[in-house]
Amino acid sequence: MTALTWIFGGLFMGLGICFLALGGAVALDLRGRASRMDRYPLVMARLMGLGWIVVGLVVMLFGLSFVLALP
Repeated sequence: MTALTWIFGGLFMGLGICFLALGGAVALDLRGRASRMDRYPLVMARLMGLGWIVVGLVVMLFGLSFVLALP
């Protein structure tokens, strides 16, 4: 059971890091494209990037809860 807990914890933490990276990439890439357009896509790009970062943090905390639940 302990090995399975470490595996699930590590998988979820790794997935959370991927979502954090995706959020940063989306925010930076879309912000660069949106700066040539009007202001509305710029705000949406920042919100979408921030949303992915929040999802990444939540998934990482979920994975961390597996690891911290070990006896």
